[in-house]
Amino acid sequence: MERPNLLLTGLPGSGKTRLLQSLRDDETTESGETKIFELPDLVEKVFASQKGVQSNIAKPESLPDTALVMLVLDVRNLPNLPQDQWLLDSLAKMLPFAQGVLFNFVEAADLDAQSFWQNWLQQTAQAQKVASLPVYRVFYQALPTNFWSSVCALGAETCVLEELIEEMKPLFSDWQGFEFELTKVSLEHLMMGLANYQQSLGMEIGRISAEMETFEYQNRVALEMSPFNWQTFASEERLPILQEFQRDRLLIWGRGLDPEWIKSLLLACH
Repeated sequence: MERPNLLLTGLPGSGKTRLLQSLRDDETTESGETKIFELPDLVEKVFASQKGVQSNIAKPESLPDTALVMLVLDVRNLPNLPQDQWLLDSLAKMLPFAQGVLFNFVEAADLDAQSFWQNWLQQTAQAQKVASLPVYRVFYQALPTNFWSSVCALGAETCVLEELIEEMKPLFSDWQGFEFELTKVSLEHLMMGLANYQQSLGMEIGRISAEMETFEYQNRVALEMSPFNWQTFASEERLPILQEFQRDRLLIWGRGLDPEWIKSLLLACH
């Protein structure tokens, strides 16, 4: 049976791009290359428009007309409630558009985290009165061996992508995106300030990517904040696969952001 096109969607930072790169390297069909795509984050379109770049949310020409939609969830961590409730609400709004769910980074998720996301998925589907979706666990950016046979056996209908994108526009309509230049900073002070910004000031951060020189480390450092997860790592080890990171730049996405406050924080960290 011919495999359908596959479209990955989910919150910014859920690992869609890394999963996409891995799958494109591995997947083939008898009729040729399996078409696997990532729906460009609508938040990135908002970010581009705020930088003065003309940007219309539309189906890129490279995408096929139809595809099977998989919602990608980063299951490594539990949400910090009530602070992260808005992110769960955003995910819940994306659920009705999906025909299946990919639990991503399962190799780094303990059983409590996996259990939480399984229960959240079931309860959210029941609350929205939508059918329960099949869940596939992804280890090290590799689909389970029975994925394609299971998908084809389900006979799930593919979505018309142009209609899908039009319907998903409102989900990120209130997101903001800002970019800041970085000089050498105190990483500890930067992370503490951003955490305070998120927790005490009631501003909702959905994604941060930063690459910088720090006072604490000899090597350059990358900071990645995705929903429910903070990470730091040596930038030269990961930047080739994390293309959104830019040297000496901090990019931040979310809702209700205060760019002047962020500028003052960055000055205090120099």
